[in-house]
Amino acid sequence: GNVDLSNTSTAPATAASITTGTGSILLAQVGGGSLTVTNATTINGNVTLTTTGSGDVSVGDVSAVSGTVSVTSAGAINESGVDAGADLTAGTLGLIAASGIGLTGAVESAATAITASSTTGNVSLANTSVTALTVPTITTGTGDLTLTQSGSGSLTLTTATTIVGHISISVSGGNLQATTARAGGFGKNVTLTTTTSGDISVSDARAIGDTVTLTAAGAINELGADASNDVTGAILNLSAGTGIGA
Repeated sequence: GNVDLSNTSTAPATAASITTGTGSILLAQVGGGSLTVTNATTINGNVTLTTTGSGDVSVGDVSAVSGTVSVTSAGAINESGVDAGADLTAGTLGLIAASGIGLTGAVESAATAITASSTTGNVSLANTSVTALTVPTITTGTGDLTLTQSGSGSLTLTTATTIVGHISISVSGGNLQATTARAGGFGKNVTLTTTTSGDISVSDARAIGDTVTLTAAGAINELGADASNDVTGAILNLSAGTGIGA
């Protein structure tokens, strides 16, 4: 069954272990304190974690393998402790923060769909998946965006934007398709990379007045056919293993 908890403490709260079989987990920290979730697991359901008013959310091992994990933080979203294991495991992962995601180190995930946004602050995510990853949106205001995809799954990115900040997207062992990657602010660059194998297909990689770097183990190609610029910047660095615009 479902597990639905609302905590009113103004002090930091820790959930050491919350588990259910068939059902969802909802945990809300509404008193303004921070929330640390060491373990929350559902076999067939969703997990929703929130802080209201103030308070960071720290995650250690939160899993909804066949469902959705949603984390909404009035502060930041961070990894709880430092390890190589996934902090968040889900079919679909949705992250919303006020002051950053992965500020103490990249939040590690195992998901096939991710949306992430922060009002301000850095956003740093490291996903591992042998199947394809889709990222409809990953955005922040003043802060850098860093997303890595490993495990040989491809990455399809629709929108990555900063108002003032760098953008760095990399894929190991898979293709990278980027529709829009726009870095705002002076001296802020866009870097798209595939390593080991994988092409880069791009439609709008933009760092006006700054640098766009595309480094592909395979080829670099236009994503879709149109007359608009696919790459825009004062300095363009393009390096490919098997061709550019072929």
